[in-house]
Amino acid sequence: MKDRRFKNIEDLIEDYLQLLDEQIELPVLLAKCEEKYNAFLQDNAQEIIKTNDAQEGFKIFGQIKKNKDRYQELQSEIVEMEGYLKEFLFTISGKQLSFEKKDDNKTKVTILFWMHDGQLQLKNS
Repeated sequence: MKDRRFKNIEDLIEDYLQLLDEQIELPVLLAKCEEKYNAFLQDNAQEIIKTNDAQEGFKIFGQIKKNKDRYQELQSEIVEMEGYLKEFLFTISGKQLSFEKKDDNKTKVTILFWMHDGQLQLKNS
């Protein structure tokens, strides 16, 4: 896990949003890798697989392992980031925090963060 030290709130929010995006993308990537691995297994259904033939499967296996490990790490990073945001939002006594970012089309998107019943809430507006 990365050692994160933030000097400003924008860095914290940008990293948090990036982690949330990765949390959505990673399972899709993992499913694609598992599909490729299953195809490899079907193509190599014989009892003995030669090392040359196994190389492709080994690469896919490595990608699956890497993605699963990253997903576990990602979950703990998200919890850590939410903790920072929750603590900060708690100190501003029920107020909402507004964050503006540009999306891929250079359109500004405003995201509101606030606490509700002890849970971090966010909303695009």
